[in-house]
Amino acid sequence: MSRFFRTLLGVVVALGMTTSLLVAVGPAEAASRPQSPPVLAPNSPDGAGTVPSYRYEYRKLSKAKRSDASAAVNIIRKSVTNKGKTLNYRKANQYDNGRTTARRQVAAAYLWAGKKITNVSKAELKKIKKYVPKKKRPRKFDARTEIEDPKILLDANPACTGKSGWKTLYDKHGSRRGWAVYLNRCETANLKAGALTVAFVTGILAISVSSKPPAAAALGTVAAIAGLGGGVIDILQDYSVSGSIYFTVISSPIGLIIMAHPQS
Repeated sequence: MSRFFRTLLGVVVALGMTTSLLVAVGPAEAASRPQSPPVLAPNSPDGAGTVPSYRYEYRKLSKAKRSDASAAVNIIRKSVTNKGKTLNYRKANQYDNGRTTARRQVAAAYLWAGKKITNVSKAELKKIKKYVPKKKRPRKFDARTEIEDPKILLDANPACTGKSGWKTLYDKHGSRRGWAVYLNRCETANLKAGALTVAFVTGILAISVSSKPPAAAALGTVAAIAGLGGGVIDILQDYSVSGSIYFTVISSPIGLIIMAHPQS
């Protein structure tokens, strides 16, 4: 599909989905999200357009992908030490829910990001490396220092524009309804450069985001990335002045509803 038609599809989806999200989360939560003003839209006839948003439901993932995502989140929460810098592969094997490929893909994400894996045999390491993308990561994943919000950080490198981190979203009654997960320009580039398998994306998300998001927020964001695909990330970046993106993950009676947006 050409970029023009992908962009057109984004605009159509945005018109229907943005309103439904605001109704679902309530005025207070809508106000807590950063608003993305209209910007020049690439490849549109008049050079202007509406900023697109994309909606995805976690249940739309196949049963196998949901199992991989759940196992990957479990591995990261129970097997990662040293402030997210080290993956204990022995523990990963213990907590992978029997999803061997998912475990290896998570480990591959840590290798690709330049992190450390301990307690792994040479034979198993060879199998893990088969899942490491050949494309080199654009930048390292560290060096965030400036705190703008308790859980929303700015990268110390000026090239890594946009917010990084996550925050809880509340409705007008003060009840928690979901989360927003932010990826700055460098983190977004790394996602695009990596393999978009569910478990790999889970690993990259865990390494990228400056403070660990709740399991549901991580699962929702991974579902959006894996379900919508890398092409959507390209489109959202085109509409972001900072080249960064974010996801809102909302709990609803039908499960997790995820919206993907460009950061302003």
